[in-house]
Amino acid sequence: MGRGFLARRAPRLAAVICAVAALAAGGAFAAAALTGGSTAADGVVHACVNKTNGDVRIVADASQCRTSERAAEWNVVGPQGPKGDTGPQGLQGEQGPTGDTGPRGPAGPAGSGLIGSPCTAGGVGGTVSVTFASDGAGSIRCDTGSSSGGGGGTTTTVETPPAECSGTAPAVAHGTAGCVGGSLQLTSCDSGWVDADNSVADGCEFDLSTLQFDPKNCGLVGNDVTHVLSHATAGCRQGQPYILVCDLGWYDHDGLTADGCETQNPGCSPTYMHSTGLGQTFVDCEPLGAYSLGLAIEAAAWWSSGTSLDNQVITCGDGSGLVGAANGAWAVWAYSGSLAGHVSTGSGGTPSCPTSSDATWQ
Repeated sequence: MGRGFLARRAPRLAAVICAVAALAAGGAFAAAALTGGSTAADGVVHACVNKTNGDVRIVADASQCRTSERAAEWNVVGPQGPKGDTGPQGLQGEQGPTGDTGPRGPAGPAGSGLIGSPCTAGGVGGTVSVTFASDGAGSIRCDTGSSSGGGGGTTTTVETPPAECSGTAPAVAHGTAGCVGGSLQLTSCDSGWVDADNSVADGCEFDLSTLQFDPKNCGLVGNDVTHVLSHATAGCRQGQPYILVCDLGWYDHDGLTADGCETQNPGCSPTYMHSTGLGQTFVDCEPLGAYSLGLAIEAAAWWSSGTSLDNQVITCGDGSGLVGAANGAWAVWAYSGSLAGHVSTGSGGTPSCPTSSDATWQ
């Protein structure tokens, strides 16, 4: 016997096991097919296994086995096995659509003002009135016009309304003002105007059309681009910053606004040392004896030693000049006409054009 016996009998034993499984799952019909009509009434399948060839014969009882067979038996239903692992969670169903929002109810009637509105005191109808004492405290009363009304009803001390909200709202520039929440506020602005400083007094003071050229509000209210470019002072054109003038000793050679005045190399050879006519010098590419507005701006910048200038162009005789003002002093550089190259200086008052006796610059 041993392993050889089991190896030879394995197919037949497997067939028997399958038959027993069919009996457990399929009932009396399967049992009848295996036993020739007998059923396992006691819940046990009885079999006789041939000792020589391993043939299996299902019988009603083990006592029916021959001497050449050995008895074998199986329970029709085996013991309950251990509980299996919990299966994976099923997919969550999709969320249903959100219900429609119900219709909005009708608007309620407009409320009346406090003073003069109906009220009741002591069961008598009247109207609301407000009076103020010398200390500024206010009292809200229900005036019924009858002593039976409890002397005018309940009196409540309230704060004095702001003077700005008494009477008719004042007119404001380019807008409309009104009393909102007990204080005077701008309620609207005219088209093209906005309130940039949050002040009611000057109304809607900012003209949106200036966003195209105002460097303090370039493209947007409050967008000051004056010093956003590297080594340069910026102006505003069509709502975008541009290089107005480079800082002392810096130049814009690539023509790109984004990087400002990007180099300290004048970008020319040879270079020329110019005088401001007021004791300072600067390097430029224009030859000596040349005069231009650009050179006048550079001269003004070096003269002011970096101080922010209030430059303006004026007419001087048959030519033009640039006024540079710094710290209360001014200088005028004539860059064209018969006085080109002359500089006039002064402090206070109105800047005057140079004469032939004034200092020269080149």
